Amino acid sequence: MVSGTRGRGFESRIAHHILWHLKLEDITMAMSIKKKISFLFIAGAIIYFLLSYHVIIIGGDIKLLKKSTYTLEYTIFSTKGKSNKRILAIDILREDGIGDLLIEEGLMSEDEEVLILESLRIEEE
Repeated sequence: MVSGTRGRGFESRIAHHILWHLKLEDITMAMSIKKKISFLFIAGAIIYFLLSYHVIIIGGDIKLLKKSTYTLEYTIFSTKGKSNKRILAIDILREDGIGDLLIEEGLMSEDEEVLILESLRIEEE
């Protein structure tokens, strides 16, 4: 209790100020928690995306290719300067369907894919 001439009005203003400060502090704490949760959610979504998709750069275009397993291998891959045989020789990309993507983009025919895959099988033996 405050004694003297200030009286109860002064005590009431102090109590009001303290309560206002506590409420403001609670709000800022809650906002920082929301920001942290938002940041973690966004970071998790980015990591999930990087684990789930190959980002294939074909010329100036960017294509997405779903990965068959969660991995960071060949997450970003450019076809620039690589032959179709060299691209199809990469097991992970071949198994995930890069041959179909190359055919869709007109960089390879189905017959060429068959010939390349056959030559890769012969080389493995």
